[in-house]
Amino acid sequence: MGSPSNHYPAQWSITRWFAGRAIWDEPSLEWITLAVNVANFIKALSAIPPMGGPGPGAHNFGRGIDLSERDRPTREALCKASEFIPANRLEALWDRALSAMQPQSATWIHGDLHGGNMIMKNGILAAVIDFGGLAVGDPACDLAFAWYVLDRRGRERFRSELGANDDLWLRAKGWALSVAAIQLPYYRKRNTRMEELATRTLSAILDDET
Repeated sequence: MGSPSNHYPAQWSITRWFAGRAIWDEPSLEWITLAVNVANFIKALSAIPPMGGPGPGAHNFGRGIDLSERDRPTREALCKASEFIPANRLEALWDRALSAMQPQSATWIHGDLHGGNMIMKNGILAAVIDFGGLAVGDPACDLAFAWYVLDRRGRERFRSELGANDDLWLRAKGWALSVAAIQLPYYRKRNTRMEELATRTLSAILDDET
């Protein structure tokens, strides 16, 4: 573990190397296997007792906060991106996500489960990296992975493995929508990889609505 200094003004750490490739660098994926692997990771993480864990906030980019706290930036982002996405349809879905029942309890969450933070080796999930978003918060935040990466069949299996009820699943979709909507105008023509991730996520969300 390292502490901030004049050379590098942030917390840092050195960990062992995990062999493999990030999900988004894999030429082909077996969606069902991946859905089960990631669901097992989430179940293991959420099973750790949360007592004493930090709640979500500025230190983890707000991952796991109440969705209502993301309402204004999400709507502003949808407005900015309205020239190249169906913002009206997405805003209607966002309204539904905000109406979902809040979680009965908070759990440990990774906070940033996208294709760049999961390492595959020999067709299975070998490691999860980048725990900068770690906190005790709404588990729906991590379920947003379903739209970041999986296809429709994979999402169905992922939900089944986690036993996600309608409210949890709707909040998870809201998380995916909010993160992607905010990322898209920000990264557009700046970072192709992140722009593609945001575009793909919003397309997957809309695909579920058809």
